[in-house]
Amino acid sequence: EYMGTSLMAAEESGDSMRLDACVNVQALVRKMRDPAEGIEIKDRKYRLKTYKQCFVGEELVNWLLSYFRVSDPTLAKREEATALGQRLMDQGLFSHVTDTDKKFADDFIFYRLAAPGSDAVYGCAADTAGEEIEHTDEELAALVAEMFGPGGVEISDRRWRLRKYPQCFIASEAVDWLCLRLHVSRPKAVAIGERMQDVEVFEHVTGSHDFKDEYLFFRMCTPPAAEQTLADFTARDLDGNEVALSKYLGRVVIVVNVASF
Repeated sequence: EYMGTSLMAAEESGDSMRLDACVNVQALVRKMRDPAEGIEIKDRKYRLKTYKQCFVGEELVNWLLSYFRVSDPTLAKREEATALGQRLMDQGLFSHVTDTDKKFADDFIFYRLAAPGSDAVYGCAADTAGEEIEHTDEELAALVAEMFGPGGVEISDRRWRLRKYPQCFIASEAVDWLCLRLHVSRPKAVAIGERMQDVEVFEHVTGSHDFKDEYLFFRMCTPPAAEQTLADFTARDLDGNEVALSKYLGRVVIVVNVASF
């Protein structure tokens, strides 16, 4: 079962974790792809043939058990981890190196991650035929509130080429979130992001890029200051007392600028 950007996968249970509750897919995928802490990806050989940049199914099961801090990796736990691997595979995160229909197995079998930004990642099929998802202004506002609320797209301070960009998010991660939340293709998710940018929900951190499915930083737009009216000001009466002009709402008021020396 899938719940927004979360996949039924893990829940704390003492000092270990059960592989049958909810986990943030984005966090799992980011960690899985991490060169230092993720699954080992390298060129591998089998029967004199080299398979470029792939990983072993058995090693992914081991990695998942470690990621979820399973202290007692019984056969049943390995089966649960294998089932989770299959769900990730069904989402399009990876596929067998030669047979895209081959199921995931806890064995010495080679799999390859989908390229970041491809339409296959996170279950977003490249076939966009029939996608007619449009949002009213109210629906878009609700989607934005969910997207940038708790459990939504991660907003944090980020660095690029020695420069710090406060409180921003990565465009490709926003696309991931939209794909999972709305069950749409990546091109459709990008189109939704473009509309959000057009209506000034967010902007590129330097104003130099349109919204794309790339490693680009965007930040929320600062809401424009509310327009002030005469009722927002105060003035002194003839006795020198401060008077709120809001008391004259609905009445005709003549404002005279009196110069004093």
